[in-house]
Order: sequence, then C-alpha cells, then structure tokens
Amino acid sequence: MGETQVIQSFSLHARTLEEWRALNGMSKSAVARYLGVHPSTYARLEDHPESMSIDTAMKLKLLFKCEVKQIIFFKKNPNLNLDLSATS
Repeated sequence: MGETQVIQSFSLHARTLEEWRALNGMSKSAVARYLGVHPSTYARLEDHPESMSIDTAMKLKLLFKCEVKQIIFFKKNPNLNLDLSATS
C-alpha cells in the first residue's frame, strides 16, 4: 500500500474533536480562535460535542479537512443499554 493510500485510508475514520485537533497539530486555543469563541467554549465542545451547532460543525469540517460525518458527536457510553424489546 502506497503512502497516499495509507493517508486516505487513515482519514476515512471518524474521530473525536480532540483527535481531529491533535491530528492537525492544533491547540484548543488555535481552534477557538478560528471559530471566534473563547478557549473555554471550545473546551466545552470537546467535552460535549453533542451541543455543537451545525454552523460550528461546518467550520470544523473546513478546518480539519474532513466530512461532518467523520466527527464523533456522541461519546461512547459502555453503560448505555437500549432495550428495544418493549417497543415491538
């Protein structure tokens, strides 16, 4: 597999905001500046990405050169148990 193929394959994976930021070698402050928000506001987005606006997601897509669907908005919850049997 060539270097280009490895990079393309690597970039197809969904990542958290923290992972995208690290992959791009950026600090929280730098991303906050790009978004025009206070660094603590961006830090909250990394902790709670589910609260992100569509506008912010689109800006981050451009900054990180990825697709919105490649940004993980919900943290995995190992204790989450969805029992769908009651709905059928």
